[in-house]
Amino acid sequence: MTNFVEPLLSVIVPSYNTPSELLKRCLDSIANQTYRNIEIIVVDDGSIAPISIEDIGIYPNLKLIRNVSNSGLFRTRVNGVNAASGAYIAFVDSDDYLSSDFFRSLIYSAELYQLDIVAGTTIFEKSNGQKLIRQLHEESFPKGVICGDDVSRAYFSHQGSCFVWHTVWNKLYSKKLWDVTLDYFNTIKEHIVMTEDVLFSSV
Repeated sequence: MTNFVEPLLSVIVPSYNTPSELLKRCLDSIANQTYRNIEIIVVDDGSIAPISIEDIGIYPNLKLIRNVSNSGLFRTRVNGVNAASGAYIAFVDSDDYLSSDFFRSLIYSAELYQLDIVAGTTIFEKSNGQKLIRQLHEESFPKGVICGDDVSRAYFSHQGSCFVWHTVWNKLYSKKLWDVTLDYFNTIKEHIVMTEDVLFSSV
């Protein structure tokens, strides 16, 4: 893409009692991306031992937000979005980590095709170290790009059979899409225990 100006990406990392070595691995994988224009927003959801910079180290453009009490993953993610300054939003769970080129390819596609959501490849790593690569976006979105009314038709026609529609951790979102939903999301104060991803994706 010629004359490509890198828009700011806000990467939100919710954390609740995450071991410091896992959180540091996660943050290292974000800081070491080939895509450089990133702010990292770590939201500590009332951990028993609060996260400190001394524990995780110093990262460029890092914001650390602390929930006063444990609010749950839904509220923690929304708090992160409320603090985000980027043109794009991404979520990384604190015990996950990324390949070095993950965000560059997603943002390139989003900018090239003017997309509000881009899904990436997921690798499931088992406890024995075995890795399973799944092209979840190809399994779920065989057309490649879905636009307009085709989005809602495809979403509701799968009838819950494909979880990749709901997961937020394998996607890039435009901030303008989230801005449409935030007024509603900010009214939800309950600690949602399950299916928070379905609430995000449905709205």
